[in-house]
Amino acid sequence: MTFISLEKYKCKEILEDEDLLVLNKLAYSSYSLYKLQKCTKVPLTSLWRIINKLIEKEYVLHQKRGIYTLTLKGALALYLTDKEEYKNSALYFISFLFPYKNIKNVIDYIINLLLRKNICILNLVSLHGFENIYPYIFSALLQGEKLKPCMIEFIIDNYLDKIPYTIIDGCKLFIIIHNGVKKIVLGKCKVLGNVNNGYCSHIEKIDEKKIVKILL
Repeated sequence: MTFISLEKYKCKEILEDEDLLVLNKLAYSSYSLYKLQKCTKVPLTSLWRIINKLIEKEYVLHQKRGIYTLTLKGALALYLTDKEEYKNSALYFISFLFPYKNIKNVIDYIINLLLRKNICILNLVSLHGFENIYPYIFSALLQGEKLKPCMIEFIIDNYLDKIPYTIIDGCKLFIIIHNGVKKIVLGKCKVLGNVNNGYCSHIEKIDEKKIVKILL
């Protein structure tokens, strides 16, 4: 039996090869214990132990009628192994939860953002979403971080409503005043499209009382 450590990503997890075999199968389909045993060839008693361990870690969910499904957390554990087969399986699963063309770039950004703070992504991700991570993304944006277009799209689509945005001329924008200058930290602008740490002249119409003022 071999083991894979996720220490590189600040995670304490150590996964056994049979753990990964089960997670990898569940990335493509939900299974009953019986069918999972048939396709993995893992002895039933060992498989039962593995499944219960993975449920405890929130990598797998036990659904109705004895069906087992992968979670986002379980898919990310697969991804962090850095093994191409497992990473592809994880991306296949995650792409159904978040159907973005460049979802790999999104995942890599979030992982690396948390790594800069010595945080393992598995400690923050929920079963099906990244909502516990958005404060860290928000903090990075306030510090002027420029994001790739795919990441801007992902944040706007999933997390803009969690930020104190303003609507003006049909645009949904999160604006700050920094050193006396108004700036769009993040938003959907009719003129510019998706914006990250940019400027558009129509934001001058906004009452400064409605804008977040920060000192960085």
